[in-house]
Amino acid sequence: MVFEPVLAETWGVRAKTLVAISLASIPPLFLLFIMTGAVFVPPDKLLAGGPYRVILYDIRLPAAIAAALIGSILAVSGAVMQMLYRNPLLDPYIAGTASGAAFGALLAYALALSGPGYLLLYQIPLAFALAVAASLITLIVGRGDIYATVIGGVAVSYFFSAATTIVLSYLSSKMPQIPPLAFWLFGYIDYVSYHMDVVLSVAAAALIAAAIREARRIDLVAISDELAHVRRIRPNRYRLGWISAVSLATALVVSQVGVVGFVGLMVPHLARMALRNGSATAVVPASAALGAPVLLASDALARGLLGFTVPVTAVTSIFAVPVVVSVLYAGRRAQS
Repeated sequence: MVFEPVLAETWGVRAKTLVAISLASIPPLFLLFIMTGAVFVPPDKLLAGGPYRVILYDIRLPAAIAAALIGSILAVSGAVMQMLYRNPLLDPYIAGTASGAAFGALLAYALALSGPGYLLLYQIPLAFALAVAASLITLIVGRGDIYATVIGGVAVSYFFSAATTIVLSYLSSKMPQIPPLAFWLFGYIDYVSYHMDVVLSVAAAALIAAAIREARRIDLVAISDELAHVRRIRPNRYRLGWISAVSLATALVVSQVGVVGFVGLMVPHLARMALRNGSATAVVPASAALGAPVLLASDALARGLLGFTVPVTAVTSIFAVPVVVSVLYAGRRAQS
């Protein structure tokens, strides 16, 4: 009776500390982000006018805001998917959700090419529809098995990536303004408007608020379907609702910056390791706070800290490797 409140208080202190450290790291990472890129901007030019002002405040600052918001969206999406499906290796990238969204977003260009230009406005709805379809195919193929779901997700991702490559190869000769293949498959957070930052802010706030509010119900579904039924939760319908929400958020992200991988897989596990607690009430807010600095730092590296520019998923993939290895090692230890 005394031990549980003490543990809860310890988790609460750890969660608040992690959130505080994550939020405190965002301002310096913002500065690092806007200084790096094809043109390096030295610190003494941050308040300069002329061309530096255009680079800093018209191009890089809205991209930095978008990177922070996207990091939080993907991290919370991954945390919710891992808990609801009891699969520590699940996130929008592994499940094929992002690849499906990329193909859907690209189809809007094909519609605009063959019909009226306003059909490009259907980019996010098409991305959403294909994201949901890709997620459901992966989950049906996996049938609850951790590794079968991962393999199914890889197969679905390969399929939609191949389809994206074929369609883009055709469209790029007709519409030179279409972003290149590396954008769709590996993500570039370079050109995002302040208007889209507002849209991403609304999406991030809605997703995070819903996940925090539903944290206890997510925990119940994560424990067992039987317990969920006792509390009048229909687990399959509940999961489908969340898959739809995650797919919509992923479609919005992919239609703006392409596929950003492994953030949703890596960040929730970093939060669990720091908190030593797997409950949604602790992991969801911690993931939301930690996702922003993780993606800001990753994209600052991708934008030129290494001396050249690479897609952001190339950096997040490297960061994710030790996390995935530690999860697999812990899983085998638990089985033995």
